[in-house]
Amino acid sequence: MDIIESISVLQIVYQLANLSPWILDKKTWSFVPSRTLEVYTTIVIIGSTSLMLYSLFTDDNLVKASDNEIGQTVDSIQMVGIRMAHIASVLESLIRKNDQKKFYDELKEIDRIFENSLGITLNNHMFRRKTINRGIAMFLIYMLSEFFILASKLITTKHNFFLFWMFYLLPMLICGIRYFQIFTSILIIKERLNELIRVLSDINLTTESSEEMQDYFKNATSMRTITTQNQSRYIFSPKHQQQLNAENSQMNKLVVVRNIYDRLYMESVIACSAIWSVPHLLNVLVLAFICERTVHSTIDMALILHRINSNFNNNKYSSAIVGATTTYLIILIQFHLNEIKPNTKS
Repeated sequence: MDIIESISVLQIVYQLANLSPWILDKKTWSFVPSRTLEVYTTIVIIGSTSLMLYSLFTDDNLVKASDNEIGQTVDSIQMVGIRMAHIASVLESLIRKNDQKKFYDELKEIDRIFENSLGITLNNHMFRRKTINRGIAMFLIYMLSEFFILASKLITTKHNFFLFWMFYLLPMLICGIRYFQIFTSILIIKERLNELIRVLSDINLTTESSEEMQDYFKNATSMRTITTQNQSRYIFSPKHQQQLNAENSQMNKLVVVRNIYDRLYMESVIACSAIWSVPHLLNVLVLAFICERTVHSTIDMALILHRINSNFNNNKYSSAIVGATTTYLIILIQFHLNEIKPNTKS
């Protein structure tokens, strides 16, 4: 099974989530540009951006998730952060669409090298089954974790449940799919690295002479430089590749493994990107900053209370102080007695 064929089901999910503006040609299992998907993605970006700006500069109750001021501030930060992450994810998939195609084209070439140079056929059937199972499991975990949020908003009759889903949970779901998209790409690279490890564990260089080793490394380096400049689809020239295959050299395997590793390393760089994750990071930092300032406010309140000028000759003031102290003292004694009783019984 082709690697692109193994992700064909996921590709449909990515298209619906605006995370891939490509359609699959099932005859050649290759990515084909789709103007419809690009327009669809552009409309979603414009609509999401407009909705985010509207929620920032309006006091409309329909876009609020909480009535009290503190809850409204926290909810607003969360919603703006998740919308920004959603917009960044979709925008990145549109801007870097060629990198996505290049990633899978390079993987197909790497799989061919595995088969032709190392005699290894990768089991993409198993990878497809495992990936679908992982996707279903992660989706169920997501739905379970968000069930409590959905239930709380359904119970709160003052808020529109559908709008809350659109404004927060739906963009969050898209970001979760983006996480899974990167997760799957890294797993594809990991499986091929594991195959390289298995090949390396079987290589035995003790039968090679030092002259043969130097000759192989010299030829491999020169051939690799030439193919990089000419953007060839082969690691070596066809003539040299036939020579190496005929000799069935252990050094040949080592050189092939090295070049495949170089390609996989570059693919891992293409698969990952920090651009879309920046809004998530900013969201967490802003919430942490607000919590930290809230804690400082409580400390400042305690310090200000100690600085208040008071007249201890005022009977009313003294009675208030004594009453409050007595109340708290009784509460502390009750807690202390509750701690002693279990120890006494034991």
